[in-house]
Order: sequence, then C-alpha cells, then structure tokens
Amino acid sequence: MVADFHIELLRIKKLDFSTMFPNYFGAIGRTCAKRYHEHESFKESLKYILKVFEFLKKEFEEELNDNQKNYSILKSEIESFVNFHKRSTNFRTNDKKEDDLLDNKLLRKLKKMLDSFKEIKESELELGQNIIKWK
Repeated sequence: MVADFHIELLRIKKLDFSTMFPNYFGAIGRTCAKRYHEHESFKESLKYILKVFEFLKKEFEEELNDNQKNYSILKSEIESFVNFHKRSTNFRTNDKKEDDLLDNKLLRKLKKMLDSFKEIKESELELGQNIIKWK
C-alpha cells in the first residue's frame, strides 16, 4: 500500500523520487537482504520490494530522458542489496545447501535486474542537476 501511494505521487509529479522514497524503501530492502536467512518474512519483504523496484524501473524507462537521475538512484539501491546480502553473516558462514541455492537464486535475480538497466552517460545525468524549476 505504501508503494502504491508513492508510485501514484511519482506519476502525477508530486514526489521527488530522489528525496526520501528510494532510501526509505532501500533501507528496508538492505535490512531484508542482510537478514535474508533469519526468517521467511525477510525473504517475502525483499521479494515485494524487488517487485516494486522492477515496476519503477519500467516506469522510468518509458520516459528515460526525464527520469535519468531516478533511474540511476534506483540502480544504486539494487546494487546495495547485493552488497548487504553478501556482507550478512549467514551468507559468509552458512554451509547448508538449501541456503546456498537461495543465495544463488537471489543473487542471480539481482544481477539480472542490474544487467537489464540501460546505460546512462554521466554527462547526461549531470546536465540538468543544477537547474532550478520555478513554478
């Protein structure tokens, strides 16, 4: 429900994506990635967040010229999930085959998402950063 509200605000241009939403949702995702093996709720929460981020990615790609900064922020958040998951104690020390399969499945999904991002040149990304929009 929270994601639906934020997505709708983004669509009607009433929310600056770079302010709170990606970091808020990303923090939850990073916590879930780090604690992925501790409880099923962490797995389910991370799956939900990834679905939301996949949806946002598609939305941003539809108007990529207007959403380059948001697109880049979204990619960074997904990259952080990989880093936090790899840093988790369970990932480093767990020898259970089932957990290894879950790790591989999660990491493959995250890598596939990251690989599917279109490349944005930094010069294009920085071009409009210092422009103030007056209404």
